Amino acid sequence: MLRATIPANVDRRAFTLIEMLVVISLITLLIALLLPSLGSSRWNAIKTRCGVQMRQIAVAADSYSVENYGWFIPARVNQVQIAIDPPQQKEFDRFGYPKDHWRCPGRDYEPQIEPGFGNQLVIGYQYYGGIKNWTNLAGTQVSKSPIRREFAKSGWVIAADTTIKVDGVWGGGRPEAFGDMPSHRRNNPWPVGGNQAFVDGSTRWVPFQEMYVLHSWSPTARMCFIKQEDLPAGLTLNLVTRATDHMQ
Repeated sequence: MLRATIPANVDRRAFTLIEMLVVISLITLLIALLLPSLGSSRWNAIKTRCGVQMRQIAVAADSYSVENYGWFIPARVNQVQIAIDPPQQKEFDRFGYPKDHWRCPGRDYEPQIEPGFGNQLVIGYQYYGGIKNWTNLAGTQVSKSPIRREFAKSGWVIAADTTIKVDGVWGGGRPEAFGDMPSHRRNNPWPVGGNQAFVDGSTRWVPFQEMYVLHSWSPTARMCFIKQEDLPAGLTLNLVTRATDHMQ
């Protein structure tokens, strides 16, 4: 019977246990080195996509103002910056910003109608168009938010991430309106920052510690953080709630 023969120069040894452990250790080390980079890339991609969507809000609101004597689409009852009434959403639809675009990629929340609250559409961003007065711990002031195009300054905030603390708790409130809030936490209960869009159509990432509560429809229970340089007369930052007091 013919038998296969193995050439003498062929190494017939298998991997030893030590060699296998070394290979596994090297693979584990490579994975550990790559994971932070992959996580950072994903984080930056979410921030970028969020900023793009927010810029589209500014463009839609500005396009509407061109056709409507300078008026911006108003937030709910000219006061609640996380909700839009159905007729106003129809205008956003008309100018290229449909309902599903209000979903922030940094937050697991779907914009939804709340029948128990006048059929308001709760959105995944803060929207400051048409807000006539700011209410905060210093009282109520005539706002520095965009109501009419000719009076709005380029650096006024028109949209921002939902950097909001509800009922004194990060992640508090009913899930229908405040689900997976705040945006951009990066494994923390509190946010690390948020995108903001301005009247001139620009967007910028703002670290959380630079934000303040300048307006909320209920400033003690709904702490809505943004940053804006231009403030109403008599309002100073030491009179309003600072983000640095809520990084916990």
